[in-house]
Amino acid sequence: MDKLIAETKEYFINNIQQTEDKYGLLEHVPEVVKWVKKIREYYPKSDLEVVLFGAWLHDVSHYLVNDGEDHAVKSEEMSREFLSGKIDKDTIDRVCHCVRSHRCKDVAPETLEAKVLACADSASHMSGIIYMDMLSNGHRVATVDEKLERDYRDIFIFPEVKELLTPIYKLWKSMLLEYQKLNLPKGE
Repeated sequence: MDKLIAETKEYFINNIQQTEDKYGLLEHVPEVVKWVKKIREYYPKSDLEVVLFGAWLHDVSHYLVNDGEDHAVKSEEMSREFLSGKIDKDTIDRVCHCVRSHRCKDVAPETLEAKVLACADSASHMSGIIYMDMLSNGHRVATVDEKLERDYRDIFIFPEVKELLTPIYKLWKSMLLEYQKLNLPKGE
């Protein structure tokens, strides 16, 4: 199975490298994988392979959808297609649920593996640079703050993770306030 996980990682990297990786997904997804492993220290009964497949596939279509479309829907389709014939249908369904529900938006994570991925994704935003990338790409501070709030809300799934990240959340809140005070003009 390690070989297929490596192949899945390569599939993700190849898809992202064909685009302008303006949100730093090549850095983000390895950060998600770190958080998957960290969360599994608290919840070792989660199926590591299912969560790792989900981690490498959850954002695979991020740059392939139009504005307003949910990349989780397309990533689920691409995941099912990529994994078809490589692993059993039940495992594919479990991976696809992780991928589809990782945003905690219109589909809630129901399985332990989906909860691990959803929490790891949100946690990785706080320990990574996504908020600064968003600001650098012209997003308003209010938009970035809304994303931070959603991420903080979504780590509630595991109280241990929320406890770990609350100090970092507070630092991001403070940083966003200070960034807004800079009143930087729009870039070109």
